[in-house]
Amino acid sequence: MRYLLILLTLLAMLFVAGCGEPKIQVEVSHGEEAEGEHAEGEAVEGEGTTGEETHTEEGAATEGETTTSEEPAAPSIAESLAAAGVEVEEGEAIAEPLFEVEGHILTVNGQEVQVYEFADAAAAEEQAALVAPDGTSIGTTPVSVETTPHFYHKDHTIAFYAGEDAAVLAALEVVFGVPFAGGTAE
Repeated sequence: MRYLLILLTLLAMLFVAGCGEPKIQVEVSHGEEAEGEHAEGEAVEGEGTTGEETHTEEGAATEGETTTSEEPAAPSIAESLAAAGVEVEEGEAIAEPLFEVEGHILTVNGQEVQVYEFADAAAAEEQAALVAPDGTSIGTTPVSVETTPHFYHKDHTIAFYAGEDAAVLAALEVVFGVPFAGGTAE
């Protein structure tokens, strides 16, 4: 009986929440239409209460939305690392890149981190799959470093760090998650 009461209460709450109809505002660039007449596909606040689906002209915004064409830019890797509490300086292009795309160097707390940005996440994933689990090779090409390599992957970016600086490793994990290859890889 108690479960039935809980279920009925939840259904009632969903019903009440679903009864409100979204208000849609439409901007009409031509004011020649008589009151009550609207261009095809336009909805006006208060109309469309029959439950029929209403559509708006392209570019119209629903209440509470903004219609800017620019998406806010995602923070760069350097900005994300700096937000994680390390000092970051943008560097130059990598002379001998490890991957098929040109990479660039970030100096993070005085340590070199190589960053490779691919065209899309699928391309980055494809290249990440070539890295040996211990990080000592990419495909058949050896990665020659004097210390433990750490490879990170997120979205369309791969980062490579060969070092043991705890602050750098912590910042890279904040931005990318755990390494997918090399030291401390899962």
